Amino acid sequence: MNTYLEGGKVILVIPHTEKLGKVQLWDSIRWKVSIPARVFFFNRKVRTEELSLIEELPEESFLEGTIENIGTEGVKVCFNRFVSAREGDSLLLKFEWKGEAFKNILAEIRHVSGSTDRTC
Repeated sequence: MNTYLEGGKVILVIPHTEKLGKVQLWDSIRWKVSIPARVFFFNRKVRTEELSLIEELPEESFLEGTIENIGTEGVKVCFNRFVSAREGDSLLLKFEWKGEAFKNILAEIRHVSGSTDRTC
């Protein structure tokens, strides 16, 4: 990459995109994993204080999915089917990782992508 000054500004000459390497676009690093998970969708925003008021949720109301990556700011959970999920809504997440059980983690949906046969 070349640089030069022009009119008191630093100009960067960047090579054509075919010559650029892949760059991490997330704010924090993410690790690829494959961890079975169970998810309950509230279909609305739920506050932490509300959890104690919610009755025990039946296991059959949780959907089976897979955590595909995990990072300091969240996880990516995918389902092998269409799931009606909206950004901003809340969910409960359950999974086991390295012998530790993580149960009823309240989370916010930040991004939804997918198709008729897959939703992340």
